[in-house]
Amino acid sequence: MMPFYRRLLLLGVLLLGACSQYSTQEIPASTVSDKPIPTQWQIKGKLGIRSEVGNGSLSLNWQQDDDEYIIYTQAPLGQGAATLQGNSNRIVITQSNKTPVTSFAPRLLVQETFGWDLPINGLKYWVKGTASPDSPIIQEEYDELGNLISLQQSGWSLSFSRYQRVQDWALPNRIRATRDDLRLTLIIRDWVL
Repeated sequence: MMPFYRRLLLLGVLLLGACSQYSTQEIPASTVSDKPIPTQWQIKGKLGIRSEVGNGSLSLNWQQDDDEYIIYTQAPLGQGAATLQGNSNRIVITQSNKTPVTSFAPRLLVQETFGWDLPINGLKYWVKGTASPDSPIIQEEYDELGNLISLQQSGWSLSFSRYQRVQDWALPNRIRATRDDLRLTLIIRDWVL
């Protein structure tokens, strides 16, 4: 039987060897797919909001299927949950203990309900590190790997960082969007394509 210290040493060597297989290197441009990013995806993350009305954050689970979306949100410390469901032309917001409200002006209803702007129609593209094809691009900048790092579109100034490889695509992990006195910071913890 092998002495305890030798078994411990062998276990350590095996663990080091296993860890070396999972490096966190930058994504070489040549390994990123040129294919369009799928239109069906899901993200989980945290959205920070700073405005003159106040600051806050919420957890979100966003499921996108072409033009249809469902966004589940949860404010910290049991402050409330909401579900936003719709497409680029319609939205239904459901909050606990309240009657669901529907509108054919999604941004306006989000602003009336929560007190801040959420550019859902642009964000469904921006979360993937791409500009929206529905609005003119005022300015855009890319890094040496071809990743979008800044964008001005639809009145928003955006920055994209912490790109990670998800299947065959490089996708941003952090997106900051600023418009007037409102700043949104989206941290994406998990991608499903």
